[in-house]
Amino acid sequence: MKYITKFLLLFISLNALAGSSINFEKNMNWAAIKAKALKENKMIFFDAYTSWCGPCKYLESSVYTNAVVASYYNENFINVKFDMEAGEGIQLAEEFDISAYPTLLFFSPEGKLVHKNIGALAVTEFLDLGKDAKDPAKQYYTLKQKVIEKKVSTDDFLEWTKMADGIQDKSRGAVASSWLSGQSDILANEELAKATLLYTDVTEEQLAYLYQQKGRISQLLNWDNAKTAATLFDKLFALALKDFDVSSRNTSYFISVIKKFEPGQLNYALKKLEIVTALKLDDNQEKAVQEIISSLKGIKKISLKETAKLLFAYITHFDETGIKQLSAGLGSYTLTSADKGNEGWIYLMQAVCYSILGEETTATALAKKATENGCLPNGYQHFLKGVFGSGE
Repeated sequence: MKYITKFLLLFISLNALAGSSINFEKNMNWAAIKAKALKENKMIFFDAYTSWCGPCKYLESSVYTNAVVASYYNENFINVKFDMEAGEGIQLAEEFDISAYPTLLFFSPEGKLVHKNIGALAVTEFLDLGKDAKDPAKQYYTLKQKVIEKKVSTDDFLEWTKMADGIQDKSRGAVASSWLSGQSDILANEELAKATLLYTDVTEEQLAYLYQQKGRISQLLNWDNAKTAATLFDKLFALALKDFDVSSRNTSYFISVIKKFEPGQLNYALKKLEIVTALKLDDNQEKAVQEIISSLKGIKKISLKETAKLLFAYITHFDETGIKQLSAGLGSYTLTSADKGNEGWIYLMQAVCYSILGEETTATALAKKATENGCLPNGYQHFLKGVFGSGE
């Protein structure tokens, strides 16, 4: 009889676990939730979602319903969910600067934001996220404050830079630059060099040092000269753009910074500035498209390769109408003697545009011409072969 009783207890226990889920507070505003957390001395787990978000629905159906996850989160957190496009969620999205979904936030019992993650996670990773949120040594914003105060080791700084990049912290570049200003050598080792080159808004002094150390950067990070040069230019462009006068659109300062480091890239930098201005300040897709097309002509013409770099950097910002305009503009371009040996770049741009538009026959023919021209780097050659089978 006792064995039957044990079996029944086990059966009941398993069924209880099977039906478990994270208990989210209902019908409470943000102020009431914070008051509850403070009274119970529990942290807050905040799920910022939208009704159309697929990864949000995955969390709801496959992660929040896990028995182990539910047990841990119900025991350690006040759990809340807000639709960021409805009700109080609209205001909270602005307050917490949320623009990607799902965004998972963790607050101290006093209502202070201490940890954050963007994107859905599997059960094990989501459980680890909750445990990290409870650990002051691993809380993102706690670690960030230590970086700001320059009270972290190099290893902790490097860990923070990766976390900052993962959650798209808009201030990460400036914070990292400030911390690095106190280091004797921002290229002391591979990891520090990577943090400097990939995650930091450098000062003019830091950038000058990086330009002096091109060969060392390539060696440390195992980059070819082209990648090192492109990365340094990106740092330069960001530095020049930092103090760009948005209201007057005065380019004097921008030009002076570019000339100081890359005078030969001035036309390219100015063209890129025009595209950024059109897209991010004016929200004008057509103007941005015309800037790309106009880069192929006039006294400030840039090379086909440089035009391709601009197109591929911003093509995801264009809808079908924009892509059609690009295709027409690129198709009407007449090659000149200055383009000799680099014709493959114009065919590559056209191939990508036609492929996006679903015109695969035309795209494949252009991809073949681009490959046969022989001017494209190996990465682009492999891309064309992988997508279109060109050159096989």
